[in-house]
Amino acid sequence: MKRFILIILLSLTILPASGQKKKEPEFATAGEQENYWTKQLFKKEYKTQKHLKFSGQIKRLDEYTFLYDTVKLRVINTPPDLLTIFDEGLLQQWATGTTISDIEELADLNPSPTVKRFKFLVYMRRIANPTVYFFELTNKTASKTTDMRTFIKGSCLTFLKQGWVMI
Repeated sequence: MKRFILIILLSLTILPASGQKKKEPEFATAGEQENYWTKQLFKKEYKTQKHLKFSGQIKRLDEYTFLYDTVKLRVINTPPDLLTIFDEGLLQQWATGTTISDIEELADLNPSPTVKRFKFLVYMRRIANPTVYFFELTNKTASKTTDMRTFIKGSCLTFLKQGWVMI
């Protein structure tokens, strides 16, 4: 009986495990790894969503601070054209005191001229590290020549997903 159990245990350690996850490739830099994770997120977790624009009153308190009724939101380290996203009420589901930073377009992941994908960082009170988020805007009337502000003004939020905490 002991030999039988020993043979089974040895067989299990020698045979490759079925259902094992595919190993991530090796990365030379953290940036390469983040790009890989981003592509995987859109490949595996993407589902078109429909988000409504903010319907309340939006005030711009200064260049980087927005007030959605009573919720204050700061947006820093972001190109001025992309601040239109907040003027239009496309991204507004945050707790007061939240800071959004470093919004950047993921041009390589845009599937067509009518869809633009972005990533950004969210800093929340009492949380030391920022969280990476991803979103997608869709403007059905856009073309390759549509400038960013015009694209944003005619768009709707069609995807929003939390990524990972930056360490």
